[in-house]
Amino acid sequence: MTERSARRPVGAPQKVVADEARATELLKELQRAHDAIQRATDERARLALEANDLGLTQAKIGEAIGVSNVAVSYWTRAARAQRASTSD
Repeated sequence: MTERSARRPVGAPQKVVADEARATELLKELQRAHDAIQRATDERARLALEANDLGLTQAKIGEAIGVSNVAVSYWTRAARAQRASTSD
């Protein structure tokens, strides 16, 4: 019988954190950035819905901020769903 050769490790070697304090700081900053983006996303959807409820078309809203009316439609649907879920 022939001996099996040692298996070669698959994939990249595991990463080791070089600076634990900086890593913790970066994770906190990432969480703050994520929270800020989430708040801005919610506000954008709310404002798009308000503008649409006032009579602006989704195309007009999209033109004003440089996005497609499909994106505005998505935001307004999300805001309506959120408004419906909070009013229940």
